[in-house]
Amino acid sequence: MGNLTAAQIRKLNEPGRYGDGGGLYLVVSGGSKYWIQRVRLPDGRTDKGLGSLLDVGLVEARKKAAANRDALQQGRNPWSEQEKERTARLERVQIIPNFRDAAYKVHENNSVRWRNKKHVASWIQTLERYPIKVFGDMPVDQVTQAHVLTVLEPIWTSKPETARRVRQRMRSVFKWAVS
Repeated sequence: MGNLTAAQIRKLNEPGRYGDGGGLYLVVSGGSKYWIQRVRLPDGRTDKGLGSLLDVGLVEARKKAAANRDALQQGRNPWSEQEKERTARLERVQIIPNFRDAAYKVHENNSVRWRNKKHVASWIQTLERYPIKVFGDMPVDQVTQAHVLTVLEPIWTSKPETARRVRQRMRSVFKWAVS
């Protein structure tokens, strides 16, 4: 195992597939170089990408290929697991703002369209006065219907127009956060 050397890889410019052993290949195509691994899965033989030579060096490509071979020998498909891990990583990376930050962002985005300065000021003031005090520090995805009701119930009968506006403005914040 390990037919290729770093010096050989640097010199390779001719398009083609260059084997390193164990199903690991460096593919040179159109000026780019990338690693693939040829494997046999239950549904047949296939080539799986391991990354660009710019991102994955020779030693790392060999390690990835060895780990994939080990997984296959244990009856696991390393690519389906990697896909699940990648998806989970992406979900963790997505930053979910708290309600306060989301409200200020929506206000900032919309205030440029609003011509009435009094409306611009009152829009965020009503959110600061009611929902931000109750659940402003909570991530938007954790705010429940019960939290919203906690804000609206005390003002629904005494200040119905304010309650309607607060509800509408909270809805705008939630819609922004979802999108």
